[in-house]
Amino acid sequence: MITWANVVSLSTDFECVTPSLRTLIINQVNETIDPALFCGADTTAYKLAQMYLAAHYAAVQLAASKAGTAAGPVQSESVGGLSVSYKANYSSSASMSREGYERTPWGAMFLELLRSSPCGGGLGMMVL
Repeated sequence: MITWANVVSLSTDFECVTPSLRTLIINQVNETIDPALFCGADTTAYKLAQMYLAAHYAAVQLAASKAGTAAGPVQSESVGGLSVSYKANYSSSASMSREGYERTPWGAMFLELLRSSPCGGGLGMMVL
């Protein structure tokens, strides 16, 4: 299992992530990735996959917090002469899609590692 220090080794930008969010991210990563897709839990590929996915989740959360709202596209609505714009919540289906992972360099590296795994990772994970 990885530690937050492993994630910070990828980018010091992740040092500012709160301890509670760190725990949530690490737990999510542990529940999301099947070690068999990377030839077992003791492989370097599995550890890298965990690090990249944790970094991806952290980067998405940091981008959302810098924007001051939930991550996602800006939505607009007009009625007559009145126009309102707001950010929509980033949907869980979008975050679990290939495009969701490609929103960050860490997610893209995770996908590439998954695609190149000789143990079935190329078959995909969840909805990929």
